[in-house]
Amino acid sequence: MSAGSRFPNLLVENGHLAMVWFEVTDTSKRLLFSEMKYGEWTTPTTITLNKNFFINWADFPSLYSLGGDTLAVHYLEKGGSGTYDYNVKVRFSYNHGITWTSGEIVHNDSSHGEHGFVSFFRMNNNTHGIVWLDGRFMPSEDEENSHDGHGGDMSLYATTFSSQQLSRIETVLDNRVCECCPTSALQTETGIIVAYRNRDETEIRNINIIRFENGNWGEPITVHDDNWQIPGCPVNGPVLVGKGKSVACVWYTAPDNSPEVKIAFSNDEGKTFAKPISVSKKLPLGRVDALWLNDGSVLVSWIEQVEQMGELCVVRVNKNGKISPHKIIAEIDVARGSGYPKMELFGEKIFFALTKTGEETKIETKWMNVEELE
Repeated sequence: MSAGSRFPNLLVENGHLAMVWFEVTDTSKRLLFSEMKYGEWTTPTTITLNKNFFINWADFPSLYSLGGDTLAVHYLEKGGSGTYDYNVKVRFSYNHGITWTSGEIVHNDSSHGEHGFVSFFRMNNNTHGIVWLDGRFMPSEDEENSHDGHGGDMSLYATTFSSQQLSRIETVLDNRVCECCPTSALQTETGIIVAYRNRDETEIRNINIIRFENGNWGEPITVHDDNWQIPGCPVNGPVLVGKGKSVACVWYTAPDNSPEVKIAFSNDEGKTFAKPISVSKKLPLGRVDALWLNDGSVLVSWIEQVEQMGELCVVRVNKNGKISPHKIIAEIDVARGSGYPKMELFGEKIFFALTKTGEETKIETKWMNVEELE
């Protein structure tokens, strides 16, 4: 990828591997799209050229397939003069990324505030959903403690959309959540589950699951009580993967200054979870990703700090708790500029995309055969 490229996200659907990313130069800021064809990346398409992007290392654009040649992309755009005044926007492509519609704001809220950390999900063949963190009830930036976790409550919202329009009907899923941890959503055999980091009155920040089934959103449940009490957001969200009734949740936690990356399995679509398994080494920083492999095992990735640098590590975890040897995919900067590395299963290979830092940022990509994980 070119100099100035950063913060990639990936999508695999119907035999296509696609990527979306930012390219930032001295003269422009672009959101770009490309897909893998015949072993090569196509010439990037500019989704939008926009000087008002809100570009954040932890809250980056994502791609979603509605089926056929219809794609959706989300990104963040400044909505006011404040540092944290930004909106979630969505654009559609009906020709698999060649051209894109104009951007639409997802939420009804028009106040200046934070809106982000989006996850897409499929409800049925014609209806899709978006979940996001919404700061409409947090105080404005000129109020004291507006962004340190004490000034007000961040909420978790959801809405639905079709290939033609957003419904504009919002649902509050949780009215008090961690302020800036990514979310994750997954379609199961009978419904939808959403994972996010909760925030209770004592500043315990566990990972919660909320399920949509039989036409209704249920009450949140905690995946595991880590008892991590932290006065500010750790900017480390969970990832859900699974198939049918089988689900795995992967997350970072650090109670008592003991950081870990954990995975917990569920056999009942997230209604209950088994005891979590710790998969990390000595000093994980989190920024996790996960893949559900064809044999039902899960590939987990995270950044591990080693002296002054970091390593992008992966392990393969089975439901019975067996963990493969750790593999190092690449060296990576531990600073925020390296963002969240992403991976996808494409055929019998794992594709990795990460942001390399230096005088200029640049996206680096790597491949690994599944059999190398044995």
